[in-house]
Amino acid sequence: MLFRSEKRDETVEKQIELIDLRFKVARFFLDSGGYDFIHLTIFQINVLHHFLWNDSAVKKAWQVIDRNLGDLLDNYPDYNIMLMSDHGSNAIKWEFYINNWLENRGYLKTKKTVGDLLYNLGLNRTNLKKILRKLPLAGRIKTFIPRYLSGRLPTQSGVLQKEGKTEKVDWQKTTVLASGQGPVYLNLKPDASNYNLLRDKLISELEEIKDPEGNRIVKKAYRREDIYSGEFMENAPDIMIDQNKG
Repeated sequence: MLFRSEKRDETVEKQIELIDLRFKVARFFLDSGGYDFIHLTIFQINVLHHFLWNDSAVKKAWQVIDRNLGDLLDNYPDYNIMLMSDHGSNAIKWEFYINNWLENRGYLKTKKTVGDLLYNLGLNRTNLKKILRKLPLAGRIKTFIPRYLSGRLPTQSGVLQKEGKTEKVDWQKTTVLASGQGPVYLNLKPDASNYNLLRDKLISELEEIKDPEGNRIVKKAYRREDIYSGEFMENAPDIMIDQNKG
């Protein structure tokens, strides 16, 4: 990772320059006067937080954001400026792998895939990259690896990504699946006779899970209709999880 290499300072400066540049682009569009709505995403601060969360570089990046926000507020008084964060940050004490839990309880069924075969043969993303680096024209060779294969290569620890994940699921036998962050989806239509029974059972079980210190992992599990409304509610997760602190 570049943040841990000898190019760390150079990488940090590039991220901060990109933050500044994005605000310049936003001001360019604001000055044109041709837009009713402009959305600006500062993704670089997320990257810096992930790798250098307790570093002065993060403070410097926030100072650049703060200065640019001040400029927007001072020089564009006719615009309403709204700030949003896609997520906060907090100290993590425990990790709960919800799909492992679902599989252990029989809700999620998996099957053998190409990714498993590659892993058993000793092929994963890490060692394949090492092999490619030793070959002539390594950069070009990577472009010829079929997308079918690259999407199914496991990590060194056997974790599947992209297409490999969906292939791993036995959809005919699976009744419940979750995203990595916790929203839970039932592989049933809401009008199925056992839909509410299964959902209530899941909510009860989720709220009973404890960490090794005896604290609940799920603060509260919500039915989607407890949170959402409107014509697209059927596209929402069946259960939303409010994680406990840590």
